[in-house]
Amino acid sequence: MCKILIYIVSFFSFLGWAQDAKRLQHEIDEINTRYEAQVGQEDLIVIVGSSSVRMWHSVDSEYPDVTILNTGFGGSHMSDLLVYYKDLIVKYNPKKVLIYEGDNDIIHNKSAKKVLRQAKRLTRKLRRKLPNAQLAFISAKPSITRWNKKDEYESYNQQLKVFALKKGYDFIDVWSAMLVNDEPKKELFLEDGVHMNEEGYNVWRAVIGPSFKL
Repeated sequence: MCKILIYIVSFFSFLGWAQDAKRLQHEIDEINTRYEAQVGQEDLIVIVGSSSVRMWHSVDSEYPDVTILNTGFGGSHMSDLLVYYKDLIVKYNPKKVLIYEGDNDIIHNKSAKKVLRQAKRLTRKLRRKLPNAQLAFISAKPSITRWNKKDEYESYNQQLKVFALKKGYDFIDVWSAMLVNDEPKKELFLEDGVHMNEEGYNVWRAVIGPSFKL
């Protein structure tokens, strides 16, 4: 029976219906080592999320007036952040938190409603641990190879925006800034059509940059 249950969980993980958050433990350990010296430091900003955040390698050095910790972990879903929120956010006691999740969730056939439900759970946890921190959600970005899920992404972004603004959190819209003629700007992406090149991050700098202040 145990072997059958393991097979079922593995099969659902393959389909993207369930994930084993421990698959990302090596990245969590690397992040903890990288920012060990920042634990206990005051006036920190944390930006966290999936690979689009993780691959913004220079973000923690581009804004000299603030200290930014990039705790992005590649391939992550909102459910993974629920598992690791203490390691990636709470332990640094940040004054501000920017969250980018949902990109991988939607392409793995999670509904916008389900991801939003997890986002609400996350904010409840953060509010208990970090009652005075400013929270901001970054919209899912448009991607060339994920454009077949356009409607689902737009639904998620809209629901996330309504939730965030209702609760008094910031909502940062990178989706609109990365479109031309209602399609993703091809020049913003690497060959895989999902991850961004430097031009893509220039767009993010323009849109997200103003939020890197306390």
